[in-house]
Amino acid sequence: MDENTQRINASFCPNCGTKTDRTMIFCPECGVKIEPEAIVPEEKTESLVSGKDGGITRSGDGKLRWLYEMNLWKNPTILLTIYKVIGIAVLACAALLFILFLLSGDSVEVASEIIGTFLLYAALILFVLAIPAYVLVSLLNGGKYCVVFEMDEKGVNHIQMQKQFKKAQLLAALGVLAGAAAGNVTVTGANFLAGSKKKTYSKFGSVKSIKANKKRNTIYLNSSANFNQIYASREQFDFVLNFLIDHCPKAKVK
Repeated sequence: MDENTQRINASFCPNCGTKTDRTMIFCPECGVKIEPEAIVPEEKTESLVSGKDGGITRSGDGKLRWLYEMNLWKNPTILLTIYKVIGIAVLACAALLFILFLLSGDSVEVASEIIGTFLLYAALILFVLAIPAYVLVSLLNGGKYCVVFEMDEKGVNHIQMQKQFKKAQLLAALGVLAGAAAGNVTVTGANFLAGSKKKTYSKFGSVKSIKANKKRNTIYLNSSANFNQIYASREQFDFVLNFLIDHCPKAKVK
């Protein structure tokens, strides 16, 4: 097969994005049947930054794209994020309970004692459950967290890979059932939202702060209604960070 024929036959699965060719009936990665009219033609791409995961490329639509594969055993970013998010939720619940106790007539000392006990048990439960849950998720994903990033002049999209998202949906569904069984509406709602979200998009004009942690290959984008983590390899990191800084006019760089 000559070079021209290879270019004509090149395509991508419309479901998971795996590279295929027009002679395939089913995607070798996700198994979805590939209809001829559904095939996504390969675009001409321009390589901007090389890297172990394939580098950063600019496609014909003008978007920058790259793949990042995080080692969940070596990089604690995801685990720390889980602790942070749940910790904030627990503190918010504690503050609300404290106010309710005061409104019901309890003294500050009594309310403080009850809330202190609540926080202690919450911390113990979080420590006991979060680590085994993280290990389970890591094992289900083969110790890897794979993400595709799309970035243009207006914003950046954090996209979970299709197979991984299905596993996340399954785990979130289990979380919903656990929350409902315990009568915990907060846990139920949080897990439901976790399972229904495949993409996290940050609009550059809304980003208020940028924090870079090169050691963990992570750039944090914060806005009033969104929190996003952008991952880039050592070779890609400076390019991505500088692009974000240049395109987020309202953001403070930390």
